[in-house]
Amino acid sequence: MSFDKARYILRNKCLPLSHFSRYNDPYECSIEGVYYEELKNIVTSGDYGKIQNIVTKVIEDKSCGKVNINNAAIGAIATSVVNSGLALTSPISLIGALVLLGGSMKLTSKFLNKADSQTVNKIEKYMKKFLLLSAETYTSCFSTTNDNLLMWSHYADSHKGVVIGFRINQKPFKDNPPLRMKYSQQRFILDEQRICDNDIWEDIKSTLLTKSDKWKYENECRFIFDGQKNKDLIIWYDHNDNPVIKLSNEAIDCVYIGARVSSGNEKMIKNIIETQYSNEIITKKAKLCHTGFGIEFLESC
Repeated sequence: MSFDKARYILRNKCLPLSHFSRYNDPYECSIEGVYYEELKNIVTSGDYGKIQNIVTKVIEDKSCGKVNINNAAIGAIATSVVNSGLALTSPISLIGALVLLGGSMKLTSKFLNKADSQTVNKIEKYMKKFLLLSAETYTSCFSTTNDNLLMWSHYADSHKGVVIGFRINQKPFKDNPPLRMKYSQQRFILDEQRICDNDIWEDIKSTLLTKSDKWKYENECRFIFDGQKNKDLIIWYDHNDNPVIKLSNEAIDCVYIGARVSSGNEKMIKNIIETQYSNEIITKKAKLCHTGFGIEFLESC
């Protein structure tokens, strides 16, 4: 992370969370065949007909045109988008809530062509719950490695930033540990079996934990936070209206200072640790190797 973010976390003993629609991978909240801005404008306009067209197109694409889509089923999905009140929410929550359609929707012709009201109601109820819950779901991203050259360059301000190591047996991770990312060439598939099972929270986690295998080098784990269910753990909201939660004193295990961090900033980080933490926190300084492209860590003096 950047130096400023590390200072913020250490000084306030807090963990900032983000809505996944703000992450750098556009596939976190994309719908195939529809651009981000186009989708946002259509849904915020509340144009029911256009929303129906989007849903229809997604299902047609997934079925290669082989599914004779039942209008009642399509109407149920579009209605859930409109009636969930998403058109009145901020664009961040709005697009994040539509992550369901970002995954591959796989509904068989047998399921979609059923005209009975029970099937239609089931689709509508599932969609509405999924959309509303995903709008209130936030994450924090971690890596299982501290010496990846690309990660230091991309996320730690070209080595002028910091890596913080956390103990996952301490709060807030103790009862909700970060989960490993699944890297794949295929998006998460939502099918009728999942809709019938109605385990919406598990489906949301599955969408959040499935990424392209091009990201495999990050060795990512994600802390997934239900903002609706755990409001009592939120201590404040940042300027982007993302929740920030409290870290226990023992949650921070170690701090690795980037090779390009100035001596003044290094001293500032060490001063925060020495004056605000009673438990031992390992502090090391990154050093570029003389041969090859590695990174090593030395005791910070």
